[in-house]
Amino acid sequence: MHKMYDKKSFYLVTVITLFFLFFVQPLSASPASSISLSPLNKNVAPGENFSLSVMLNPSSNQISAVDLHINYNKPSVNLKLNSVTLGSFFQALPLSCSGQFRSAACIDNTGGTAEVVMGASPGTSFSTNGSIATLNFTALTPAATTNAAVDLTGSTASALNETANVIVSYTGANVSITIPGSVTSIPSNAPTVITSIIPTISSIITQQSPPNENNARKKGEVIVKINSSADDVNEDGVGGISVIFNLTDKRLWIGTATNKDASFTGLRFTNVTIPRGAKIVSTSLEGFNERFQWSRCRVLTKGVLSPNPLSFSQSNLPSTQTLTNASSERFCGFILPWIGRKYQNLANVTSIVQELVNQGSWQNGNSMAFVMKGLGDGLHRKYIVSFDGDPARAPQLLIKYR
Repeated sequence: MHKMYDKKSFYLVTVITLFFLFFVQPLSASPASSISLSPLNKNVAPGENFSLSVMLNPSSNQISAVDLHINYNKPSVNLKLNSVTLGSFFQALPLSCSGQFRSAACIDNTGGTAEVVMGASPGTSFSTNGSIATLNFTALTPAATTNAAVDLTGSTASALNETANVIVSYTGANVSITIPGSVTSIPSNAPTVITSIIPTISSIITQQSPPNENNARKKGEVIVKINSSADDVNEDGVGGISVIFNLTDKRLWIGTATNKDASFTGLRFTNVTIPRGAKIVSTSLEGFNERFQWSRCRVLTKGVLSPNPLSFSQSNLPSTQTLTNASSERFCGFILPWIGRKYQNLANVTSIVQELVNQGSWQNGNSMAFVMKGLGDGLHRKYIVSFDGDPARAPQLLIKYR
């Protein structure tokens, strides 16, 4: 009983802390905290296991939680991340990973990404420079001696009495995988330090929209946005009749509306330039969140099993679509609420997109659609910006393939 009470107390204090962090405290310029990897350079042989330490320098901040993002295997797959072991100070917090909600690191060695969310124990904060986690890798066998980069960009940290992410500097590491008999040197300018400007009140309130990228930034990577009112819709079964809503509304909901058995969101993307049969490496179905949201939601996402689906309408409802076997389930809890003015991942649709581009009639440049069904109780939902709300912040689909 005592252990159960401690666990509940930990989550309760975490919720209260986050509330005060993002709602109660006044906006202010945060002291500059930094995060880095140690050592900055590592020379290993193929098949060798090695570790990198994640070092957090709070400066004068009192860190209460960290959302750690680890990026590797770019541009090619040369490393395998075996584990992320937290130090003694932080505890892992629940995180949605491949449709499961668990308190552990979410590792994707194919896409070369990992994430773990950690929080301080009730009544404590991290305020001294030190290691917060250890990353254990295995070096794979490249065709030739090569350098592999590991970085922590995208990581964020919450601090007491601060309202914004306090990490403004990120330093990665370079791993040189040396083939026996070859000679290599680690570049002297290996680590890259990325420094952002400390946010001001005006930049927090009027954050610039992400660039409008409609298609491939480079070969093997596609970004498409919703570009029509009829391509992002909500459907709610009211009185036994399914009705399309939000055709021209400025926002969409994700999750469950009034009918817990008939709540759907339909998203359709046009001109998806992926060849038939391409290997899908990673994906992210995303919506732009304008405000802080505590509400819960539980959503099951599937693809519309058509090589070139049409826009949604009252005669072409999301609920009437033939759907893929592949699916992705996402739980949005209140322990880690959505923070405003950023894109949020709605679903990992990698297996779904793979099934769609494997269709015999799929053609490069066809449309691709998804149906998201609410699985939670009534009115358990979150809101995102629709195409009519702001085309530059409309729902978007990111796909990497080879």
